[in-house]
Amino acid sequence: MDAFCSFSVAAKAVGKGRPRFAGGRVFTPKATVDFERMIGWHARIAMKGRRPTLNPCLVSVVITRKRPLKTKLAAPMGDTDNYVKSILDGMNKIVFVDDRQAIQISARKQWGAADMIYVLVKLIEQESQAA
Repeated sequence: MDAFCSFSVAAKAVGKGRPRFAGGRVFTPKATVDFERMIGWHARIAMKGRRPTLNPCLVSVVITRKRPLKTKLAAPMGDTDNYVKSILDGMNKIVFVDDRQAIQISARKQWGAADMIYVLVKLIEQESQAA
């Protein structure tokens, strides 16, 4: 299983923000929208003009956060699943048609020298339907 798309982003991951309500409308917080657009931009470059896949995918995400000078935390704060949600949403219609195609997800957050996000997408070959 070769990589279909992989890219890295030198940025601090932003978790999927909860919907906000104002003036009778529902909207996604600006920080989430900006982060998803940035992920989409990097994904588009990595796709090199290819169309989004229709196949099921395996998605692997590694989120590295710059370790503060003073911390006793074993891992960075933030919900890993919320980080992954915003990353997958940013790749919609670019890497895959819809993020529901991500049928296997691997995610990890860790301390490192700098804020960085690594994304790897592999296609899962569909078994032929022999009758």
